[in-house]
Amino acid sequence: MNFYALSGLVNGLTATALGIFVYLQAPRDPRHRIYGAYCFSISVWSYFYFAWHLTDSHELALLFVRYLMAGAILIPILYLHHTLTILDLAKDHRLAIKAGYLLTGIFLLSDLTPLFIAGVGPALFFRHWPQPGPMFHFYLAWFTAAVVYASYLIARAWHGATGIRRNQYLYLLAASVIGFGGGATNFPLWYGIPLPPDGTILVTVYTVMVAHAIVRYRLMDITVVIHKGLARGVLLAAIMVPVYLAV
Repeated sequence: MNFYALSGLVNGLTATALGIFVYLQAPRDPRHRIYGAYCFSISVWSYFYFAWHLTDSHELALLFVRYLMAGAILIPILYLHHTLTILDLAKDHRLAIKAGYLLTGIFLLSDLTPLFIAGVGPALFFRHWPQPGPMFHFYLAWFTAAVVYASYLIARAWHGATGIRRNQYLYLLAASVIGFGGGATNFPLWYGIPLPPDGTILVTVYTVMVAHAIVRYRLMDITVVIHKGLARGVLLAAIMVPVYLAV
């Protein structure tokens, strides 16, 4: 198993664990449902990313790339929706949310065709790296806009918050910058820029930071009664257990 496959598996396991945990705390709460769906999108992307880096088949590589991009297509709208829900701004952005889901549906349909992924071929030291179709460029613009805007809203909320809220927003903002910054290292090779996707594993750092915010700062009003030392142990386990299972 190579490093890139391992990073996908670890990302998938940590996102799945946190998504299930948050959802089960309050399944009827929109914040928990949307965050669970957001973690699901990361998991889909991660597990097929793992499978893609293990196959030697050209046909399977293209199939896995289409599947992993289905997860990636869901990420920006679910991240934006999750952020708006956390900040209690969803009602003020109803049209933007609806437009985002409509756009996501269009991208998902195009993902089944060469309009989104033209094919796979050699790039750097990868045998089957995806090649963009025309719709991919629009997706990347939407991805960037959604992530930047959601991060801006968190930064604005952090600037005006006090007490525990300020810490919650700071962790969310820092985690988002690290996670999306790491995940974005996958994009340069789509355009022939010889930069390897070494930052992919940072998606796990994002997940662990959110877990820390949940345990220590009661993110999404989740109260975990736990000793400080045990809390650190839980966070360490969140990192080490997926790695152990992957290895």
